[in-house]
Amino acid sequence: MEIHSSNKHTCGECGLQLNSRVTLNRHMLVHSDVMSHKCDYCGREFKRAKTLKAHLILHSGLKPYSCDFCDRTFANGANCRTHKKKSHPEELAAQEASGEKQFTKNIPKLAVLKTVTRSAENLVPVVSKQSGNFSSGEKPKPRLKAELQPQPQAQQQQNSVFH
Repeated sequence: MEIHSSNKHTCGECGLQLNSRVTLNRHMLVHSDVMSHKCDYCGREFKRAKTLKAHLILHSGLKPYSCDFCDRTFANGANCRTHKKKSHPEELAAQEASGEKQFTKNIPKLAVLKTVTRSAENLVPVVSKQSGNFSSGEKPKPRLKAELQPQPQAQQQQNSVFH
């Protein structure tokens, strides 16, 4: 399945050349249908532990990625990076030119996130980009503006007859 030539490890499936056996093994998940990481909250499965971790962060409502230049926080590191590029390009360029590395310190470990999703009741359904469906299987029904405003008692009773 792999071909080793001149310090490169080549994927036998697609020909991609990688620098180490570890990265080749990690890459091989792309060609696999094995989903060994499952969300205990919604049942969605993932090939990689880091993808499950990002998914669990969304369920938890946490926003552990923070902008170094303003108060914005994000559930996703890529969204934080995009924000920095668009909103703070000069500051980001100066930071990168200085060689100063910024590390996110607030990201919980996968084991902690799994524990939280098993026991917490205030979790959030997650919409997948691929399907647009909530991972709970049902999209919440949109509430009309009139439904959000308080109604007199008699009108509430009348409405309950029709629902």
